[in-house]
Amino acid sequence: MAGEGVRTPSARVLTLSAALTLVVVVVQAAMWRLLGPPSPQGAGLLLLGSLALLFALAERFTVKFPVRRGAHTMSLSEIPLVLSLLMIHPVLLVLVRLVGALAGLIVLRGHRGSKLVFNTALYLTQATMAAVVFYALGGVADPYGPRGWVAAFAATFVADLVSIVLISAVIALHDDSQEWRRLLSADVKELLQMPLVAVSTTLALVTALLVRQQIWAALLLGVLVFATYRVFDRYAQQTRTHQQVEDLYRFTSSLDGLTDAGEVARTVLGQARDVVRAEEAALIVPQDGRLVRVRLHGREEFDLATVTERLDSHPAGSVGGTPAPTAPGGLRPVGEPVTSSSGSPRVDGEPVTSSSGSSRADGEPVIAASGSPRTGGEAVSGTPVSEHVAVGAGAGPVSSISGIDRDAVAPGVKAHVSGSGDDAAPNGSDSQAVGDDEWWQPARTGTPVLRPDAIAVPVRLGDLTGVLYVAECMADTPTFTDDHLRLLQAMASHAGGALSEVRLLERLRHTAAHDPLTDLPNRQRYLADLQEATDAAVADGGTVGVLLLDLDRFKDVNDGLGHDTGDDLLRQIGRRLEERYGRHGTVSRFGGDEFALIIRDGGSQEAIVALAEDVRRTVEMPAPVGDLDLDVQVSIGVCVAPEHGTDADLLLRRADLAMYAAKDSRCGIRVYRPEDDHDTARRLALMAGLRVAVDAGTLTVVYQPKVDPATGSVLGAEALVRWQHDGRPVPPDEFIPLAEQARLIGPLTRHVLDTALADCATWRGLGHALTVAVNLSPDMLTDPALTGQIEQALCRHGMPPEALTLEITENAIMADPTNSRRTLDALHGLGVKLSIDDFGTGHSSLGRLAHLPIHEVKIDKSFVRHIVTDRTRRAVTDAALQLARALDLTVVAEGVEEQDELDYLRRHGCHAIQGYLISKPIPPVEFLTWLTTTRTGGRLTV
Repeated sequence: MAGEGVRTPSARVLTLSAALTLVVVVVQAAMWRLLGPPSPQGAGLLLLGSLALLFALAERFTVKFPVRRGAHTMSLSEIPLVLSLLMIHPVLLVLVRLVGALAGLIVLRGHRGSKLVFNTALYLTQATMAAVVFYALGGVADPYGPRGWVAAFAATFVADLVSIVLISAVIALHDDSQEWRRLLSADVKELLQMPLVAVSTTLALVTALLVRQQIWAALLLGVLVFATYRVFDRYAQQTRTHQQVEDLYRFTSSLDGLTDAGEVARTVLGQARDVVRAEEAALIVPQDGRLVRVRLHGREEFDLATVTERLDSHPAGSVGGTPAPTAPGGLRPVGEPVTSSSGSPRVDGEPVTSSSGSSRADGEPVIAASGSPRTGGEAVSGTPVSEHVAVGAGAGPVSSISGIDRDAVAPGVKAHVSGSGDDAAPNGSDSQAVGDDEWWQPARTGTPVLRPDAIAVPVRLGDLTGVLYVAECMADTPTFTDDHLRLLQAMASHAGGALSEVRLLERLRHTAAHDPLTDLPNRQRYLADLQEATDAAVADGGTVGVLLLDLDRFKDVNDGLGHDTGDDLLRQIGRRLEERYGRHGTVSRFGGDEFALIIRDGGSQEAIVALAEDVRRTVEMPAPVGDLDLDVQVSIGVCVAPEHGTDADLLLRRADLAMYAAKDSRCGIRVYRPEDDHDTARRLALMAGLRVAVDAGTLTVVYQPKVDPATGSVLGAEALVRWQHDGRPVPPDEFIPLAEQARLIGPLTRHVLDTALADCATWRGLGHALTVAVNLSPDMLTDPALTGQIEQALCRHGMPPEALTLEITENAIMADPTNSRRTLDALHGLGVKLSIDDFGTGHSSLGRLAHLPIHEVKIDKSFVRHIVTDRTRRAVTDAALQLARALDLTVVAEGVEEQDELDYLRRHGCHAIQGYLISKPIPPVEFLTWLTTTRTGGRLTV
């Protein structure tokens, strides 16, 4: 237990102080032996008392330079130090320094405890080291000559260097372990640039020389010393002002590039606490219907606590307020232990003072009684509000800033919170008492709170408002002022912008990896998790089960009962699977009626099959939807890694084959067998037929129009390729991957590009100023010849580059970011427009996306469907529109099939739409007919 005490910051400081005292005693003993004892005739009591008085008075005239969580204090102590070096024995110097230090620190600066102990040990160490240097350089031989001057300058500079090193050591031990890294780059440079030591040493030498001739000359020099102090004090104030500007710039720079809300919160709190010179900082944000506080206190200690269980339980502003909306995304400090509690948040070290009254509607400041920050760590949760009303009132600080809630404290009056209720306000008070732990509440309504010991300012989070507060001034800051308030407001403004951006990005990232209907991981996320699980199983010798589920006859539910009923059924099944099997691995929905599971540490194949049987029973339980109980059957395909493969795509394909085999045989569950791959012959036949079609140019191109929803103008069309094999259409989702595998995607794309440009040239020649969009495969983006081929095609058909839009998926860019970016830059330089297709369904970095040379994003149709009734899809689409507007991009929504979807997109500023509501994809001749027969006055009626 004793060892634990030494590890506390205060104990470490006391240990350092003891070590310094021991060094002083040893060095002084050595000097006693070398120099002998002090001479009885050497120094009188008047001289010793005068020197001790000067040392004490030096503590009154100090200049402070803040350093992170501490401060370097510069004083005029060099003057009595140099006089002592010249006039008295080193042992007497230490004794005089001890008496002067204790008098100045206790009486003039109010130091107590470990701070007093350390500063006393520091001063004694400085005096001892200065004496060693002075005597080592022979200053005693010629104390009033040039040699003594040099020795005196060296001694004072060494003493100041000792001060800087030891103060940095205390900051590192007590608060910031990184202080040593900043010592050489910052503090030593400040020492060499600070003339205060040199000036005060010079004044001391001049004083010593003049006092020998005329004792009263010291009075004139006293005036000069005071004037010197005032000059350096003003310099220190300007230095602090400049440092605040630099701190604010560093703060804003540190927020750039952060993509995690926890990292932003940690950065904001750490720097706000340092810049405003506070012991504690906290960020309070709305989350999941509650107010959640992240607090930084002590030595980089973070904790997370619930401040208010429901946002409407403590309405901001006035009684009867409505609940505030919930901010998306979780907030957690990164890399720090989090102590959470529900309903009884930690309040140790938190400012718990009271305010009476409520914010006035006219925005005038609310004056109320307050107390000092709480430091006792007493719990206040669940205590009646009346027990937290502080006693005392008085005039608060006067300021030119209006609209600030100022808690005034009478001089010498402090409020204390306890469970006894002794400090309760008298009954019958006609003011509304607010709990001491909620003094920051006015900031939630936009009114900053300025108190002598705490500041709270609002943090704008889009439509929501959080609070950033600091509490407990550091020792070098007697009280918070309007300057601190303005500084914290500026930091809160930048913090709000950073948090809002991060939360928007987190929402889009979540959407990109999750199914919008069930909020389960989507196919892309599933494949990533499956590959990770498979790699771990191979390394550890374990097994992974892959289950692919398909609901039988689900189309009958949609056709007979409607898509809304089908969606409700899918959501129920998704919840069942997640609740029962989420602990085993990943539960995912691929779209339609397909679900998939990853079973980590699955054990044997028999165990995985047994789990699949349980999954089947779970899914086939009756599902209450409306007034009906629906019975569902499911077919499950199973494969096991590494037995059936170690590649995620291969495992999923084989599970898919097993699932269709189970569906065909109506056995419910089927483990993959090699003979299930009977489809290989068909795929090879399709690949051969596709090669012939590409070489012969028999692929057809159809066009789906793009329309401006605001005006009805036809803007252009997207070119889509179609293929029939043996007289039957082959879905693009099937033959495009085959083309990529057979390396036919290049000639296929060139055929579509040539056809689309030729047709577009025809439209433009007939007076239709339209554009055409062509999809690019991921393989094409890495082809260095692509830009030249597109430029030649444009010239061949006489088309301007801006008439062509190339659509690329997010995953295509992320597959090879370096080469993709090179190709995109070249295409951008050519003048063609670039569009991100199926936006929101990939795994791109949104931070990187913002720097790509793109002109357009296309919102995937999965987010457009039911946008009016599905809040999740609506939120995703709104977020994409906001992001696009922020990046000055055109937004195209695809898959618009209902009039209410079109109306919603039009109201929210979508630039273009396409979908079956406008037209299905049609051949070029029909497209021309559609242009001329369906438009009225050059526009569509939308």
